[in-house]
Amino acid sequence: MKTHLSLFALVAVMFQLCAADIYVDYEKGNAQNPGTKAAPYERFSRAIKAAQPGDTIYILPSSKPIRDTLVARKKCGTADKPIIIDGMNNIFLGTEPLDPKVWKEFKPGYLKRTMVAAASRTNRYFMVRDGKPHRMGRFNKAKGSKAYKKVEELLPGEWTIIRGKQVRNKIYRHDFILRLPEGAKTAAGFEEPLQRRISGVNIADDCHYLTFRNIIVKNFLNDGYNIHGNCRNIRFENVAALYCGDDGISAHETCLIYVKNFVAIGCSTAACHINKSENHHENFYAEQILGRDLFFTDNTTNTFKNVWIKADSIGGFRLTTRKNSVQNFTMTHARIINTNPNATAHIQNEGKLIAKFTDVKFANYRKVDKIYTVTRVAPSHISSEIVEARKRLFALFNGQLEKALAL
Repeated sequence: MKTHLSLFALVAVMFQLCAADIYVDYEKGNAQNPGTKAAPYERFSRAIKAAQPGDTIYILPSSKPIRDTLVARKKCGTADKPIIIDGMNNIFLGTEPLDPKVWKEFKPGYLKRTMVAAASRTNRYFMVRDGKPHRMGRFNKAKGSKAYKKVEELLPGEWTIIRGKQVRNKIYRHDFILRLPEGAKTAAGFEEPLQRRISGVNIADDCHYLTFRNIIVKNFLNDGYNIHGNCRNIRFENVAALYCGDDGISAHETCLIYVKNFVAIGCSTAACHINKSENHHENFYAEQILGRDLFFTDNTTNTFKNVWIKADSIGGFRLTTRKNSVQNFTMTHARIINTNPNATAHIQNEGKLIAKFTDVKFANYRKVDKIYTVTRVAPSHISSEIVEARKRLFALFNGQLEKALAL
């Protein structure tokens, strides 16, 4: 027994010697630093480049939101030595104040900038005015989004996009136009999401065994958490996505992800997974969702355990299986209220859908397709459970989530 204990202790010591703690400080770090706690890196990009299997990256608490995105490309841990990224409940922002070098006055009280972009990017566009999302009635993933206004229709403080000449396939020249508030001479208080900072956490190109935890992302053009390629065994723990232009979290291609303790607020969709991705969720909370509460399609496998949603999305809950596709969906213990009078729980099944619902209660959906073997209840029957779940999950962020919502 003593021999076994000694060997175990030796292995533990060797593991500790091999693994390293890497530190990032966006306020005090330096590009020339070695990434220690005393001399941290200044950006996440340097830390993830240096990280090896078994390492943990700590992003030290910042006194203000961090305007950056966390990107991982071709970075792998192993099953016994994952690479851990601990955001330490920092808030990451996808927006910047309007650049006066880019936004020019083209007539009194109106600013304009021109940008070449795909319609898929402009469809997700929004502004932030004095900390509040300013979407002009637009959202993604469902019908009902308002058309862009004509310039002459803009009220003070409103914006629009005018599509111009096609540059190449599905790429157009667009004019972005803002009518300044009455009496304003500048666009002070307005921000916009940046094209180069498209998602809060962006993982692609065959990453394996990465864990992202204690992270809050807000106001990103696309998704809060975006996973592409063949990224396998990617874990998210205690993470939140607030007011992003598309999905709270979205996995694609052949990715495999595990999500525990997730909060999505104000996004077009709380979660949307496609292609052949496999996605497992536990303790999932969402509110103020605009397009669809949840949306899954193609050959995905999705499991949800403990779900609480209070949304007003027009598109509701959607499972879509395309021709020659097989989708597996399992939901256990869910409480979902949708306050939009037009929302449905709908399927579009041209392939094979294997769905199982256990202890799932829906409230207020105008229509629920038969595949959803759920209990329909009045909102009052489940609202207290949703409120309590919100409190529990918010508590994991040590007050930072309330701070992020108040920005």
